[in-house]
Amino acid sequence: MRNRFKQAETETDEFMGNSINAYRLIRTVVQDWPNWLHYVEEEVGLKEIESLKSVQLALPTSNDLKLADVGLSQIADTYNLMPEDIASGLLLGKQHAATLTPLDCFEMGMFYVNAKFYENAINWLTTAQSLMKPRHRSNLYARLGLSSTNFALIQARYVQSRIKIEVIVCLVQLKLYITDNIEQARAVLENEPSLRGEVDKLLYEFGKEDAEVENDYEQKSLEFEFEYGKFCRSSYKMKLKRLSCFYKSKSAPFLQLAPFKVEQLSLDPYIVVYHDVIYESEILQLQSMTKSQLMGTTVKIETGNLQSSQHRTSRGAWLPHDDSSDADLELIDRIQLRTEHMTELLLESNMNLNMQFLHYGFGGHYTLHHDFLNLTLKSLVFDDRYATLLFYVNDVEKGGATAFPYMNIAVKPQRGKALVWYNLNPFSFDYDHRTLHAACPVVVGHKLGMFCSLNCLL
Repeated sequence: MRNRFKQAETETDEFMGNSINAYRLIRTVVQDWPNWLHYVEEEVGLKEIESLKSVQLALPTSNDLKLADVGLSQIADTYNLMPEDIASGLLLGKQHAATLTPLDCFEMGMFYVNAKFYENAINWLTTAQSLMKPRHRSNLYARLGLSSTNFALIQARYVQSRIKIEVIVCLVQLKLYITDNIEQARAVLENEPSLRGEVDKLLYEFGKEDAEVENDYEQKSLEFEFEYGKFCRSSYKMKLKRLSCFYKSKSAPFLQLAPFKVEQLSLDPYIVVYHDVIYESEILQLQSMTKSQLMGTTVKIETGNLQSSQHRTSRGAWLPHDDSSDADLELIDRIQLRTEHMTELLLESNMNLNMQFLHYGFGGHYTLHHDFLNLTLKSLVFDDRYATLLFYVNDVEKGGATAFPYMNIAVKPQRGKALVWYNLNPFSFDYDHRTLHAACPVVVGHKLGMFCSLNCLL
C-alpha cells in the first residue's frame, strides 16, 4: 500500500492515468482505511492513529468511490470489456501490470446490484469469487456481508428481467428453477436445508414490486438513448462521403502565410476539425493558469439550476478567472481572435465567448447531451449556444473520443486540434438535434480540453 501511495504522489499522471490503478487505490483507501484505523485503535497504536488521521483529509472520500464506481462501469459498458479482463489488467487489447483484487470486484458487483443491473452484478461477483484462493471461494460472499439468500435474489431478478414475465424463481443448490406456481415454489424451497428458514422472506422479496430505494447512481446514465459505445471503440471507422480537406486562408490576412488546415466531417450539420491550431507554449500556459482552479463540473437540470451529476464526471475552470494575470488575459484574447478567424463569427466581447478548461480523469465522461440551452423564449434564442468549439490539449492513450451517434462520427483527442460544430441551424436558428454527442470514457491516461461556446450572430 505504501508503494502505491508513493507512486501516486511521485508519478501522478502515469500511475493515476491507469484506470485499474486509480480504481484500486480509491476503493482501498475508502473501504479498507477505516478498518486499519479500527485495528490500531488501541493504546499501543495511538501514535499510529494520529499519523493516519493527519493525512486522512487529503485521501479519497466515499463520494470519490461512487464516482470511481461510475467511471469503471462506464469503461466496462461503453467498450464491452468483461470483468475478468479488467481485473487481470487487459484493457482494449493491451495488457497492463495493474490488476484488481477480489474486494475491488465485489464492490463493483454491489454497485451494479444497487443500480439494478443484475447481469453485470453477477458477472462482477463471480469474478470476485474466481480471484479468491479455492479454499476461500465457498464463503466469500458471506464473509463480505452478502448471504446466499441475497445472492439467490440477485440471480432471480436477472432471470426475471430476461424472460420479461411474472414468475417465481427459486434457487436450489445455486441453480435457478422457474415455476409459475407459488405453492410449488414454496415446496421446492422448503426441501432445501440451507434455505428452509428463508422461504417466506424469499417469496415476499421476490414477489413484491421493486421499492423506491435511495440510489445515488443515476440509472439512466447506463441506459443510452443510442448504443453510442460502438463509436467510442478503436475498431470503429467513420465512413465519410464527398467531403474534403483544405487550407483556409481568406478569413484573415495573416492566414495567407499560415493557413488553417481544415478537415470536413459533415456539411449538414456543419462539423469540421482544425489541425494544429493551439500551440505548445499556449497549452503549457493554459495548464498553469487553471491548475489550482479546477472544480467538479455541473449540468443544468429541469429547474434551470446547476448541479453536479454522474452523467458528467470531469473537473473544469472557467476563463478568465479572478486570478488571471495580464499574460493570461492576452492568451485568452489571442484564442478569441483565432476563434473568430476559424468560425468567421463576429465576437464583440468576451461575454459572447464562454471558455472552460476541462480535465477528464480515469473513467471521465459526459453522456449523451446537446450543447444548446433549449431556451423557450424566442427573443432569447440569440443568447443560446450557436456553435461549439472544442480544443484538444493532449493526446489520450485509450478512450476519450467525442461521439455523434446521429452523424456516425467519432473524433479522437489529438493534441493541438479543434473540433467545431453548429448547434443551431444557421438560417432558421432552430435547434439541431442531430448534434447530440457524448464524451467517451477515458480508459488509460487523462484528457485535457478547452470548451468554448459561441453565443453570437453571423
